[in-house]
This record gives sequence, C-alpha cells and structure tokens, in this order.
Amino acid sequence: MKVAEHLVTPELRGIVVDLFGPDASGLFKTYTDQPQILFSLPHGREWFLPYTGWHLDVPGIAGVDEPGYQMFTFLEPVVAGQAGTLVAAGSHRFVTPRVGILRSKNVKRILKRHEVFRRLMSSDGADRMQLMADETEVDGVPVQVRELTGKPGDVWLMDMRSLHTIAPNAADKPRVMVTERFVQPEAYERMMAVYRKRAEPGLLRT
Repeated sequence: MKVAEHLVTPELRGIVVDLFGPDASGLFKTYTDQPQILFSLPHGREWFLPYTGWHLDVPGIAGVDEPGYQMFTFLEPVVAGQAGTLVAAGSHRFVTPRVGILRSKNVKRILKRHEVFRRLMSSDGADRMQLMADETEVDGVPVQVRELTGKPGDVWLMDMRSLHTIAPNAADKPRVMVTERFVQPEAYERMMAVYRKRAEPGLLRT
C-alpha cells in the first residue's frame, strides 16, 4: 500500500473537496506520486523568526482563484521552535494578478507595500515577533504568521498561494513532517497553459 493511501483518507479528501467549494468538480490531483517528508535537524541555536526564504509554491495566476491546498501532518510531535513550517496566513488574498502570472519575487515586492509584510521580510523590522502574537488587518484581511505544530493525526491545510518559509529547529530532536499538495485539475491545466505561453509579450509579469 502506498504511503498516500494511509495519509489521504476519505475524511481528508472530503475536507479538501469542501474547501474547493460547491463549484468544484470534487476531483483533484496531487503534484507527486507520494507525499514528501520534511526533515530538519536541530541547529543548537536560539529560535528566531526568519526574514529570508519566504516564497510561494505556486505563482499567482490570473483566472485561478483557488489552485489548490497543501496538507501538512506529523510523523512525530512537533512543538513550537522545532522547525514547524511558518505561514503568513492571509497572504494568499493578495497574490492573484489581473493578467499573466506573478512569481514569488514579484509577490514579495507587492506585499512589501504593506507595513506588516515589510517588517516580516526585513532584517531590521521592528517587533517582528509580534507578527506571530497578533493578527494585523491589511486592507480588510487579517494577517498573522502561524507556526505549524502538532502531533501525529493532526493536519494543517494551507492555500497553495500562501507565503511560507522553513523555520529554525531550536529543539533537541529533529522535525519530521509530511506534506502533500492537492490541485484542482482545471486549475492545474490553466496554470500549465500560462507556463506554455509565458514567452508571449505582455503575458508574464516581472
């Protein structure tokens, strides 16, 4: 039996379909044949909130408002400070362009127009840890940095357009998590169509 058959249960599939909404076909595909292991060794230093490494797993693509969701779960308990993935919750609401595609570096440039994201992605941002403690409203959208922690059986689901990064492991044991990505077939094909045409003038936003 494949690992995915143990992790992607009927209950989880049902939740993903519900997230896609009533207009979704109820079908989705995964990026890979098997889920991916996320493994981070302890580094023996004090934990900190990174200002580098923030990225998207998929670009913002015009006409694709809900490309998919990424699942995170745990093979061993992961506590705060143990390299649980960091997610800027709410960031996905700012990354869909009117035309073409919007890559990570350009998404970050746009997000930095807002003070909260400038603080997040700046080495000298004031009170950066407060970004994890409190929600900040940005154009009516609540934004907060969340650390994905939990125990085996716990599941986090993240919009794949969310800004996220790897975190330091200041604990005394490795971080062992598993991730899988679920994409609507229609959204996947539209993304691939944009990539195939990315050389056309005016389509790719840089």
